[in-house]
Formats: sequence, structure tokens, C-alpha cells
Amino acid sequence: MGEPLDTLHAVTPAKAMRAFAALVGTSASVTAGGADWGDGPVFESLAKAGAGGAGAQVDLAALLALPDDERLESIDEFIRIKVAEVLRFPDAEDVGSRTKFARLGLDSLVAVELKNALEASFGIPLPAAVAFDYPTAQQLAEFVDGLLVS
Repeated sequence: MGEPLDTLHAVTPAKAMRAFAALVGTSASVTAGGADWGDGPVFESLAKAGAGGAGAQVDLAALLALPDDERLESIDEFIRIKVAEVLRFPDAEDVGSRTKFARLGLDSLVAVELKNALEASFGIPLPAAVAFDYPTAQQLAEFVDGLLVS
């Protein structure tokens, strides 16, 4: 083989989760390994990959075991990733927690795609107009969190 890679470096959990979400459902090879991610809640609570991107499941037991603020942060992050996916944004950082979905270009067809992706991921039924009733990632995360803990 060749020389060891000296360009391999750690990334933040949020950036790694975005990269993982972008890879799920593609033909790319994904390698997973243990790492010390510190207090990053995203990897602790999310990412039991299903058969494809739309089938990605959230580890509800791990998510519900998190403290309230970390759980809400994880749900918000996951929703922003899904919004970026359905809007075909290259990066979830383009989706602010408080930015209205309509301002990002979300229309009724994409709203249904988002609803379906979130239902599949969280395993809960959501109202048809959920993206319009809760028009930001923060508001939608609070709604989803309420459904999960009730």
C-alpha cells in the first residue's frame, strides 16, 4: 500500500452528520468507526440508517434518553438536514433553525416530501400541512419533540 494518510482529521459531529446524510442512499462506500466526539448530541441520538436516505431511522431510545435541550438540538439538526435534502441544498448550514421554509423555496410538493421523510425517520404520523403549520426547523423540532415525549 501507500504512505499513511496525514490529511485525515476529525470534523465536528454536525458536519459529519451532514456528510453521512448526503451519502446514505448513494452507491458510495461508507466506513464507520469509533471516535471521541465529546458532547455532540447528533451522533448519540440519530442515525440508524435504513435501506436508503428516505428510510433513515432515528434511534428513538437514544434520542429520548438525552436531556431536553440536547434532544431538541438533535431533532432541529436532523430536520435541517432533511430540509436541505428535499430542497437539494448542498449543505444543511444553508438552513437556519429560525428561517421560514417558504423563504428557502419550500412549496406544497416539497412540503409533502419533507413530511414523508420525517414520518419515515421518526416513525410518527405528521399532519399533511406540518411544514406550513410549523414553518421553521426550530418550530417543527419543538412540535416533533412534543409528539415523541408524549
